Amino acid sequence: MAEIEKTAPAAQTAPGTPAAPAKKPKRPVTPGVAALRKVVSDVYAAAWEAKKAGRPVGWSSSKFPCEIAETLDLAVVYPENQAAGIAAQHDGQRLCEAAEDLGYDADICGYARISLAYASGVETTNV
Repeated sequence: MAEIEKTAPAAQTAPGTPAAPAKKPKRPVTPGVAALRKVVSDVYAAAWEAKKAGRPVGWSSSKFPCEIAETLDLAVVYPENQAAGIAAQHDGQRLCEAAEDLGYDADICGYARISLAYASGVETTNV
């Protein structure tokens, strides 16, 4: 009996809309990337712990001198960097919609909507 080749059905797209690109295979994580991921994870974990303990949490651009925050015992997060990471992992649209459901206007920056949704407690696995 001849074997029948099994293939997945073609993805449906609207006429004139290009199909999504095929996903690339994941590359192995280098030690440097793993170390950086741990630093970022630790920073955000410390911020969540500070929030739970009732301590203030600051939002900053990457240009803010960290020594000032450390002196004030202020946990600092970097929402634009985080929002870019969330969006790169394809969870930005969901968080933007969650922010809009919370009452934020769709016309504000996508990074802001992602960050506001996350800060309000909307969970994402992409942190």
